[in-house]
Amino acid sequence: MEICLNGEHKNLSDALTVQEMLTELQIPAESLVVELNGKILQPADYPLTVFNHQDRLELIQFVGGG
Repeated sequence: MEICLNGEHKNLSDALTVQEMLTELQIPAESLVVELNGKILQPADYPLTVFNHQDRLELIQFVGGG
C-alpha cells in the first residue's frame, strides 16, 4: 500500500495505524499535529485510524523558541 507522507510517497507493507506509524518513525505524538486527507486527527483517534491506499498524511511538529 502506498501513502503520501509530508509530500513524499511511502510504501507500507502492513495496514498500520497512525499510532504505529508514529512509533515506527520515533516521533512523540505529544509534539505534533496529524492531518490525514486534509482533516486534523485527535490524539485519541491515532490508535484507531488505519491507513488506506493513497492516503495523504501530514505530520506538523511543534518547535519551541524564543
